Amino acid sequence: MTNKTRSLLIFTDLDGTLLDHDTAEWSAAEPAIQLAKARSIPIILSSSRTFEECALLQKQMGLRGPIIFENGAGVALPQNQFRQPTLPPSDSQDGFWVCRVAQPYPQVRAVLQALRQSKHYQFRGFGDMSDLQVKDYTGWDFSMAQLAKKRRHSEVLFWLDDAKSFDAFAKDVEKQGLKLSRGSHFIHIGSPCDKGQAMRWLTSVYQKVMSARPFVIALGDSGNDLPMLQSADCAVVVRPPHTIPLKYRPNNPSQEYSVTVEIGPEGWNQAVKRLLASISVPA
Repeated sequence: MTNKTRSLLIFTDLDGTLLDHDTAEWSAAEPAIQLAKARSIPIILSSSRTFEECALLQKQMGLRGPIIFENGAGVALPQNQFRQPTLPPSDSQDGFWVCRVAQPYPQVRAVLQALRQSKHYQFRGFGDMSDLQVKDYTGWDFSMAQLAKKRRHSEVLFWLDDAKSFDAFAKDVEKQGLKLSRGSHFIHIGSPCDKGQAMRWLTSVYQKVMSARPFVIALGDSGNDLPMLQSADCAVVVRPPHTIPLKYRPNNPSQEYSVTVEIGPEGWNQAVKRLLASISVPA
């Protein structure tokens, strides 16, 4: 790092990264979370989950700051930290300016329904399920399953057909102007936006506030995290519990990147503590 006193931003995926893949617990990451909070370093949740899910998890973790939800389809800015942006369009909800950068959920659902009817693809989305069925499919508690169905821009799918049909489905989705991505648990379908675009926009917002571009750390474990990792100054691939780590090569040869030794939140804690020990942040 050429500038050891640049302000820092930490962008982090949730499931499989800050949250344990199987239990959704984050207690193993608590020491590093507290260290970042003590140094006033924003920890920005960037997830495929809904705004409501992320806002609840953020509150439970004692964090404050923006939220990137549904894989970058929306960004929420705390109203006590940021002015309402002129673009993208935004609504006021629960103390946030909730910005929209993707097409509405009903339009995504309509495309998927048409493909299912015309091509006979076999899949099940959250929009096809009751709250209780989402709970059973995901293993989450009932209240979180309810929040998971409050989708604004993207659909979550469980594929019920073979691999050959899935390849054809993925091509058809792309032809319809949508994007298919994979998280640590599910398949996600939405507008062609991603976490990297949202992170770059948020970084520019912080740059205006700070009068200097902050140093950006990003942590993730899945394919839908790649655009975010590639746009960061320092990328951390968090090791998953059941598969090999995400294959990652930086676009910029000068980018710092690493793969954690430990899995999930244990690896997150290890990486963030190491990075914060090597970077000075102005008071």
